[in-house]
Amino acid sequence: MNKLQELVSKLSLSGGLNKTFLPQVRFFKNLESTEKVDLLYKQGVIFMLQGHKCIYTNSHTISYDPHNFLVLTVPMPLKCQAFSIDGEPIIAMLLDIEFGTLNSLIDIIKDKNMYKKISQGDKNKGLFVSDVDQRLRSALCRLLICLRDEIEAKIFGPDIIKEIIYLILKKEEAAPLFALATKNTNLSKIEAALKDVETNYSQPFDVETLARSVNMSISSFHQTFKNVTSSSPIQYLKKVRLSKAREYLVERKLTVSETAESVGYESVSQFNREFKRYFGVTPGTLNK
Repeated sequence: MNKLQELVSKLSLSGGLNKTFLPQVRFFKNLESTEKVDLLYKQGVIFMLQGHKCIYTNSHTISYDPHNFLVLTVPMPLKCQAFSIDGEPIIAMLLDIEFGTLNSLIDIIKDKNMYKKISQGDKNKGLFVSDVDQRLRSALCRLLICLRDEIEAKIFGPDIIKEIIYLILKKEEAAPLFALATKNTNLSKIEAALKDVETNYSQPFDVETLARSVNMSISSFHQTFKNVTSSSPIQYLKKVRLSKAREYLVERKLTVSETAESVGYESVSQFNREFKRYFGVTPGTLNK
């Protein structure tokens, strides 16, 4: 058992999502390996503390484990598969990206050589993976220690999180985070559009209006949107609607027709077809 595993074992996590004393930090625990499942990932950083996971986009398979971490610069619907190692539970730590912290760090380093080197990388990535080096591992250990106690978490936690974000910004792959925090970059424009979709997914959807709202031509919007999310705008909206629908069926116990209307479908039969095609089961099987 490595140090991170030893420390996370002392947090007494239950299966599923676990909140902590810090709202921007959560843990997710799978008790065993899972098959591929469609999930709506939030913007943030995911550190695997036990086990490993694979993310499947339309064109790539991305693996991450305790030796590396995943950054999602925008919310994305993705297929995910989790793998247990030696029968141990799969544990991931989820860290929100707070723009106040991100912007304050970039303001400090923007005139340095590090900024010039990293910010010239591939800026239009919806996600990237990088390695957990010794300094980052040390910061994670200190965060896990302070999360045992509410007072220590609130006193030490914010500074440790700031350190973790800084160490991520130093990575060669971190150009998308710089682009995300910079006005009028293509990534920041797509992120704004995705927030609009996230808020108004049940409303009629017009790609031209959405592109215009972020000051992009339709062709540029389509191309950049697909580069960032691995989906077209229409495909992305459909995935968001269906992911929200599953949430409504399972957690809110809405009927199938109520759910279809709530997520923007005018036709219940079309909703049934697309839900089954996406998740492999009919929506009616989830709210019994």
